[in-house]
Amino acid sequence: MVFHTPDALAAARTADVFISRAGPDAPVARMIASIIRKASKTPFYQDEDFNGQSFMRLMEAGYDVPRTVALLSPAYQNSEHCRKEYNHHLADDPGNIRRRLVVFRIGDARPTGNLKDIGYVDLLRLLAPLDANRLAKVVRVALGLSRRARRSTTRASSCRPPRSCTRISAPCRAISRART
Repeated sequence: MVFHTPDALAAARTADVFISRAGPDAPVARMIASIIRKASKTPFYQDEDFNGQSFMRLMEAGYDVPRTVALLSPAYQNSEHCRKEYNHHLADDPGNIRRRLVVFRIGDARPTGNLKDIGYVDLLRLLAPLDANRLAKVVRVALGLSRRARRSTTRASSCRPPRSCTRISAPCRAISRART
């Protein structure tokens, strides 16, 4: 189902999660938006909310949304627009301590630039072949959209992983505990 927001700026003001994605990653963005919506939260992203209005202005409106999901893929890494979206959050919080930026790896790409030392959640193995139930669970936990996730990530986020484990973020540890 596709929703079209007549006033995208108003949509950004009421959104819970801004989804930052490159062009080829639109299908995954739609899946993530659906998961967010099923958790009774509101996504804000190009495919539903920009509909012919100023792309740059609406991208800026996404900066004010409480949390941003970056869909890491080769196309994302090569997009200057995407780089601007994630760098906005990292400018005032370079270590991503406030966790306003959540990175989901959805393509065969290694983080570069300012994403290099930010933890990410690897969704690649859940997308090919698609495991919709596990994908939804992992996304909800990573974004703190379930009671269990809020409890687990609060505990886990207070400790910093060793330097050799920079790819394991707090939600990943919470997901590992949830599986056992």
